[in-house]
Amino acid sequence: KDLGSAQEFQSLVREGVQSYVETLQTKLPKLFPKPKVAPVGTAYLRVHDNNHALWETLFDPYDNFHPSPSGTFLQGCVLHCTMFGSPPPLPSTEKEIVYLWRDARVMHNVKHGENRRMPSVEEAEYLWNVANDICSETLS
Repeated sequence: KDLGSAQEFQSLVREGVQSYVETLQTKLPKLFPKPKVAPVGTAYLRVHDNNHALWETLFDPYDNFHPSPSGTFLQGCVLHCTMFGSPPPLPSTEKEIVYLWRDARVMHNVKHGENRRMPSVEEAEYLWNVANDICSETLS
């Protein structure tokens, strides 16, 4: 099924998530706080709209569906901001970025002789800022 443009797809996801939140609110005891939704899709869309070349690197080239290390980094930053109210520490070297995946359980295989593409320091900073901006705008 064609899910439309990135904007149309994100709109469908947002509608679906909102229906889950509404259902949860009716089922949870009144003492529970309103469920928080990490605005990962909104962050992806911001990258899509403002840095399309980087957006294309957010997906694993193995299947163009699952997140790549860059997409995972963006997701992690958004989740951290959502749960803790601030972004995680920003890695400042390529070594620190590679270190983030030291305990990764599963990553798609890359073709023989190719290296897994990790975000550069500049890309990580850009994605970190996107996550921080999106969370500041949507969670406040």
